[in-house]
Amino acid sequence: MKQNKIFIQFIKLFVYVYRSTKGKVGGFINGHHVLLLTTVGRKTGLVRTNPVLYDRVGDDLIMVASAGGAPFHPGWYYNLKANPTVKVELGPVEQTRVARIATPEERPFFWNRMVLKHPGFADYQRKIKRLLPIVVLSPAPSEQAE
Repeated sequence: MKQNKIFIQFIKLFVYVYRSTKGKVGGFINGHHVLLLTTVGRKTGLVRTNPVLYDRVGDDLIMVASAGGAPFHPGWYYNLKANPTVKVELGPVEQTRVARIATPEERPFFWNRMVLKHPGFADYQRKIKRLLPIVVLSPAPSEQAE
């Protein structure tokens, strides 16, 4: 339990630094783009923010719900399934997006793209039994109109 508390404090510090520097620190780590994903807790209703690796495909952002290769999905994945309207922070830019799980037809394209940029995802997938979901974040209708 102590490790979990330390991890939560690390995430809070990461989010604070990312926001304080408008993504100049934390927005790009080891060659990987990082966004802040804010979801509403499906059970608690509390707002939760997590840093997540992403890639851009057209107007969409794609992410892998890897939980660092854990045998379970990350909490943010369950939250956005219950409440698909999310907030993302891309450096200084905040956007409202709508989340969905990639279709079986889309998944190979998105998966190959993510693995090319982030080979660790393939390592995670080999070590666990669950299929790592690909999440697609599309601009919310109100964001598209602007």
